[in-house]
Amino acid sequence: FIDADDYLEKEMYEVLYDSIIKNNSDIAACGYSYIELDGKKYDKYGTRKIIEFSREKALFSFFDDDSFGVAIWNKLFKREIIQTIEFNKNFKINEDRLFLFEAICNCEKFIYNDVCLYNYIKRPNSATTSNFSNSRFDVLKVNKIIEKKLKKILKENKILLEKWKKNKNIYLIRLYREMILSKQHKYYIEEYEEIKLELTNLYNDVIDTLNKFDKLETILIVKYNKIYPILIKFLTKLKILKRLKNKMEKVVK
Repeated sequence: FIDADDYLEKEMYEVLYDSIIKNNSDIAACGYSYIELDGKKYDKYGTRKIIEFSREKALFSFFDDDSFGVAIWNKLFKREIIQTIEFNKNFKINEDRLFLFEAICNCEKFIYNDVCLYNYIKRPNSATTSNFSNSRFDVLKVNKIIEKKLKKILKENKILLEKWKKNKNIYLIRLYREMILSKQHKYYIEEYEEIKLELTNLYNDVIDTLNKFDKLETILIVKYNKIYPILIKFLTKLKILKRLKNKMEKVVK
């Protein structure tokens, strides 16, 4: 699965295919690079490590979003584990995330080969960067589908439940932030209140598991909601500066 305006390194599918065959795996993924509009390239991550995941560990990593990512364009799948999965045509956002979740639930083994072989072109008019629209609420629908499918597993696995709650919280604060920054919370009042309520209900379970930025943002939304719109622009700038600093450190290395 490739986005039309991205490009691959010529050996990408050879590496992924070999990873599946040699390790008897159902899914193989590789690292990738971001190509900025100015042509600068940033790798994620390019350590050249090979990591093997069971289904459970792959779900842990999927909810942490700390290695292979939730997109499907840097992955190769055995046909038999995805032939019953279809993209939901009603979703414009998060359809990759749902597809990958379902594929992992069907797999026995997942191999991640951390060499950057997919090149993702950042574009200002993509579905995830364009102006706010009601398609953004596809995230809420995808969350509900994932939670429903996980219901039986989550009862038996407390660690996975904790990771899922943290993952859901992170997606909710991103959506909440977008609504505030675009001032769309004035128009999508019902959705705005639903997100705020979900974040409040998750608060005690997740607050100690979040990184410092997500933790601060969650506290502001739940405990100090009136000043959140004032502080979020400042917090967003801090995040951007932090991200740029990390990118520059990687370039130097």
